[in-house]
Amino acid sequence: VEGTVLAASAAGGIEVQVDVNFEPSSLGTTNAILSISSQTGGEYVIPIVGECNLPNPQGPYVIKAGHSVSIPFKNVFPVAVNFMYSLDNPAFQFRAVDQLKPKKSYTITVTFDPKQGDSYGTNTGKLIAKCPPGNGNSLSSISWIFYLKGLI
Repeated sequence: VEGTVLAASAAGGIEVQVDVNFEPSSLGTTNAILSISSQTGGEYVIPIVGECNLPNPQGPYVIKAGHSVSIPFKNVFPVAVNFMYSLDNPAFQFRAVDQLKPKKSYTITVTFDPKQGDSYGTNTGKLIAKCPPGNGNSLSSISWIFYLKGLI
């Protein structure tokens, strides 16, 4: 993102911290240049390299029977996206927003009811959030995986 930020000047110079956030919306390497200049200190040019990899699985999110947990999830894209969600164990249920606005954070609420599970008493599950193909971005069909663990 190009932009200019003005900082207050001080006689004799002062140390200044510059925070840089990297929020990619495509896989791969992104290169940028940070240029810092002042009349007395001259110009400093700093190359910045950001790397966006596939999302790491998260969890396990531990849920007590009859309770819920909120899982943070962010639409990293510059456009609204209708994510697809799936669960592999019927003992877990979820509520999520259908269409996520661009660059906004949301929560996916997951509940655990062991009575709805299989007869083997499996108390683990996996929630998958997937970006459908055709959104005009390089993360189409990439999955965000959230491991779940139910406690009876």
